[in-house]
Amino acid sequence: MAGVVYWYFQAARRNGHNGFLWGVIGALSYYVPVVLMGLLIAPLVIWTTLRPAPEDIGVYQVLSGVIGVITGILCCVLLKRAVARRWGRE
Repeated sequence: MAGVVYWYFQAARRNGHNGFLWGVIGALSYYVPVVLMGLLIAPLVIWTTLRPAPEDIGVYQVLSGVIGVITGILCCVLLKRAVARRWGRE
């Protein structure tokens, strides 16, 4: 997540905006989707649809985490592109 904060911070500073504020926005754009998808939505969907056997639960927990991280990265990139388009740069 530190990389995301730094990425947003530097982009904001280059465009004359508050780097700290945009660092926080970058962190939230990653962290909120990770928590929602990785800890709430993906496990619920996996457990209710696939009904894993007790010996397979670890694999599905890792899968839930990976889905959450991918979702977080995707949300960061999409928000960054939308902001860059609004600023007319990058």
